[in-house]
Amino acid sequence: MPAHTQKPLITIIAAISANRGLGKNNQLLWKIPQDLSFFKKVTTGSPIIMGNKTYFSIGRPLPNRLNIVVSRTLVSQSIQIDGCEVVPSLKEAIALATSYLTLHRFNHSERSTQLIGTPEDSSILNTRPISGSHGMPQPQTQAEIFIIGGAQIYTHALESKVVDRVLLTEIHQSSDADVFFPVLQEKEWQEVSRESHFDETNGLSFDFVDYRKRA
Repeated sequence: MPAHTQKPLITIIAAISANRGLGKNNQLLWKIPQDLSFFKKVTTGSPIIMGNKTYFSIGRPLPNRLNIVVSRTLVSQSIQIDGCEVVPSLKEAIALATSYLTLHRFNHSERSTQLIGTPEDSSILNTRPISGSHGMPQPQTQAEIFIIGGAQIYTHALESKVVDRVLLTEIHQSSDADVFFPVLQEKEWQEVSRESHFDETNGLSFDFVDYRKRA
């Protein structure tokens, strides 16, 4: 079946600290070049869904992506954002993103879909596939819709059971955060790959981790 006729994957993508911190004062805890490159590479060409706080912390629509902002307040006040679609619920955001992918006959295999940063992005310290897997996961041939934040929409998406995949950048340092990523329940989620990196700019070790929903 061609990729564009399949139901797209709903994927959460986030960077979290050792104590699951996401941010403070509506800002990222750290800006890690490898993580920013990873986020850009993985999400380019796909719809991205975010809450209004996340959008305003970014400050602009991200290029080469359908930007969808979820905000009942903005919709109720008929406030539009240039370069974005504004909808009142996550359900409507996913429906809009799915229609967009169908309309554009999105072929996920036409863009770079390697899950983990390339050697050009960073030096890989250690790569270890999870027991039972067959090395690093293969590039996706299925379209994806990405939920990029913040904490409330992550929690709502996970509680609503609409998420198929979670891509986390797990930073090996605790943080003074005021918003946190929800705990993934082991009975519901399986870690399928983990790749370790080191950021010389910030002196931080971190892993790119791919979690999949258990059948």
